[in-house]
Amino acid sequence: MTGVDNLLDVALPVGDYLEDADLAQRVSGALAANHVPDGVRVTAREGDVVLTGTVRVSAQRAAAEDAAAGVGGVHSITNYIEVQEDA
Repeated sequence: MTGVDNLLDVALPVGDYLEDADLAQRVSGALAANHVPDGVRVTAREGDVVLTGTVRVSAQRAAAEDAAAGVGGVHSITNYIEVQEDA
């Protein structure tokens, strides 16, 4: 074995939320762990996460939302990621 990744996250009780910067950082880490392109940006406010930026295929857009949904402390996700498929 060469390494172990710990992708466990802690679920918070309803009504509790992380500090905005901490939540955005956790979601960004989840995006990176799921190989979502660097062009996706994350903002957070009181448990509400907004995803913006561009990706090349719709599967990457869905993967970003799925990754964000798996982070403890996320109460809602607004996905404004645009898909710019090659013509």
